[in-house]
This record gives sequence, C-alpha cells and structure tokens, in this order.
Amino acid sequence: MIQSPVRHKFTVEELYRIEELLQPEQRMELVCGEIIDMRRSGAHPINPPHATCMRKLTRFF
Repeated sequence: MIQSPVRHKFTVEELYRIEELLQPEQRMELVCGEIIDMRRSGAHPINPPHATCMRKLTRFF
C-alpha cells in the first residue's frame, strides 16, 4: 500500500526559527504553509515577461 507523505503546515513564527537553519543558496520558499525546495522542484525564478504580466494583472485587478 502506498502511503501519502506526512505534511506539516508551518506558522510564520516557526518559519523564522527554521530560516536560521537554512542556507541562502538553498532557495526555499514557503507556499501554502509548506516549505518547497525550489532547486529540486524544477521551478524557475520569475523571468522578465512573467514579471511584467504579473504586474499588469495586479494593477488590473
């Protein structure tokens, strides 16, 4: 039987404590209460066209 991973939702206070343990080059992000390793997730930093689109959408809404 395959089991689902156990998830822990972090509070902001817990994140600040965890942040002390992480190295800047690790590129971790807090997304919906979960810490995501952005290097291993295949996620890329926002590129200029994406940033422009997001800025325009933010102004629109």
